[in-house]
Amino acid sequence: HVEEVNNPLAWLEGLDLETTQGEVFFGSLLPKRRAMAARTVGGTRRVKKQGGDPDNPTLSEVMQSPDVKRWIDAIDTELGGLKENKVYVVSEVPAGRKAIPSKLVFKVKRGPNNEIVKFKARVVVQGFRWRQGVDYGMSYAPVANATVVRVALAIGAYLDLDIEHVDFTQAFLNASLAEELYVSPPPGAPPLPPGKAWRLLRALYGTIQAPRAWHLEVKQHINAWGFQDAGFEGTVYV
Repeated sequence: HVEEVNNPLAWLEGLDLETTQGEVFFGSLLPKRRAMAARTVGGTRRVKKQGGDPDNPTLSEVMQSPDVKRWIDAIDTELGGLKENKVYVVSEVPAGRKAIPSKLVFKVKRGPNNEIVKFKARVVVQGFRWRQGVDYGMSYAPVANATVVRVALAIGAYLDLDIEHVDFTQAFLNASLAEELYVSPPPGAPPLPPGKAWRLLRALYGTIQAPRAWHLEVKQHINAWGFQDAGFEGTVYV
């Protein structure tokens, strides 16, 4: 079954190790993004241009939509999640530094019968503006190989084991950042005084190092339980 977790770090810290010893952690508990159990962003790409698509509206289209109240609730949920996870602090932008723009990206999530399941808003930073070696270093994060996924599922079926898939909500927002990064709030968020910006304490979607930061955050917890990666696959722990 799939368990949706809103507070990933609390879930990791509260996991009952008496029921997990001897098991295999698969997929590095990465966010849902790619195939099967370990879905994540292998890198950062520019956000697809919005507009003209009712399932991917722009901010102006959202404000004119008959569902504007539901969209505003989605915006409040996203911005509230940033505050709750202490993703940023409001700070002066130092001389010689530049605040990178961000935007709200909107998505209508639909069910198998094309029914509307959720109105979703997400703050995405234009991370492609940052410079490697200055604003970020390594960005690689492992993604589970589809063959390994099938082998793990086959072993589980053969041994009649329970298989659990955990979907972390706003996973990247729980990953700490070592770099000093500044971001301008997106249009639609409360404005800041001139010279002020968000200084990121945790990863935002669009930051190039976000997948790696989240992977290292999860790996630290799994290693603390006594598990080590299998060596042949960076997303399998035994």
